Amino acid sequence: MDPDLDISLAKVEDLEEILSIERVSFPNPYTLKLFQMELYLDIAHLLIAKKQGRVVGYIDFWHVGPEIHLVNIAVHPEYRRHGIGESLMRTMVSYGEGNHVEEIYLDVRVSNKGAIALYEKYGFKTSSVRKAYYKDNNEDALVMRKGMGGRP
Repeated sequence: MDPDLDISLAKVEDLEEILSIERVSFPNPYTLKLFQMELYLDIAHLLIAKKQGRVVGYIDFWHVGPEIHLVNIAVHPEYRRHGIGESLMRTMVSYGEGNHVEEIYLDVRVSNKGAIALYEKYGFKTSSVRKAYYKDNNEDALVMRKGMGGRP
C-alpha cells in the first residue's frame, strides 16, 4: 500500500477532477450531474484516491441490501499500473466484509483485459455475459461476481 495515497469519500470540490479522469477513461463518460447525484444517494459510495493533493482515481459502488454493485472505477492514465486501482478495490472489498455483504457484482467490457485481470485477482468470476451491452459499439459485457460470505 502506497503511504502517499489517501482514499476518502468524494466531495463536491473533487468532481471536476473525477470528471477529467472519467473523460479520458471511457468512451461514454458519465456526466457531472450523475456524479453530483451519486454524492447524495444513500446507497452510493463514491470514493477518491488522492496523491499529493491530486485526485488520481475513484471508485463508485452501490450497497443495496446484501449486495454491492461496482458502478465504476478509473485511474488517471499517468497513474495506472501503480497499485491505485488495487487500493480502491481493496477498500471496496473491505467495506463489504465490514458490512456483511454476501456478493459483489460488476459489468466489464469483454475487451478490457486489464480490468478483468484486476477483478480476477480479487476473486471475481464471470457469471454471465450481457450481449451487445455497450451501446457505443455493441460490445458484450461480462457480469462478474464475488461471493463474500455474508451475514454474521
